[in-house]
Amino acid sequence: MTIRKDGTAQEVSVEEALQHQTYRKAIEGDRASRRAILTMIEKREAYMEKHGREKVNRSVEILSEPVDPENANAAMLLLGIAAVDKSREGFNGHQPAILLENWAVQAALSRRRGGSKLTKEEIASIERCTVDGGSIKWPRGTQR
Repeated sequence: MTIRKDGTAQEVSVEEALQHQTYRKAIEGDRASRRAILTMIEKREAYMEKHGREKVNRSVEILSEPVDPENANAAMLLLGIAAVDKSREGFNGHQPAILLENWAVQAALSRRRGGSKLTKEEIASIERCTVDGGSIKWPRGTQR
């Protein structure tokens, strides 16, 4: 397979390409990938110990892309998860302020099962950031 590493194309085996993908996913937080990497490390350590080889501690440099919040806002607008806040148009100069659509907030609230109760500050923040925050149906036991 051909992969792009450090900006250059490199030929690698399918196994190596899958390992690179697993490393990337593990760093991004995928639990299954983390377990797979830890298993690989344990096997390597056992092999090294069995064959009398010294442990190699390699330094790791994590490079990440800068977060682009404008891109996330554009995606939420495109998907209908959010709408432009007409009352704040032009407020921050270059990017429209957005509010979450009620259906998206309701869907998120319906998925909260057994979590900690929302505080009054969290409830106020959700209402403030929703198109029609006053019409939200709160989960049973929520103290407004």
